[in-house]
Amino acid sequence: MLVYRDFAVRSPDRRYGAVPILQLAEHSRSATARLRSAALPHMRRLVRAVDESAHLTVRTGTEVRFIASVESTQALRMGSREGMVFPRTARRVV
Repeated sequence: MLVYRDFAVRSPDRRYGAVPILQLAEHSRSATARLRSAALPHMRRLVRAVDESAHLTVRTGTEVRFIASVESTQALRMGSREGMVFPRTARRVV
């Protein structure tokens, strides 16, 4: 079933491996790095303009992953959470 669902591959000598998953993870990392690189200059400009911290997050299912953070110089600020994953808890206000 894992081979059928592309979560594993089977070699001719009947060995199994998780190659597709590793390739998908690598692709995801490179896409995240490109997104982070593109966003950081704009985030820095935003932080300079409003003197508040800025965070770039990506929602994946029920989780939120912090991709990039730029901290302000304020004494009271939210520190960098880059790389952390949190459950999505915010509710939409109508």
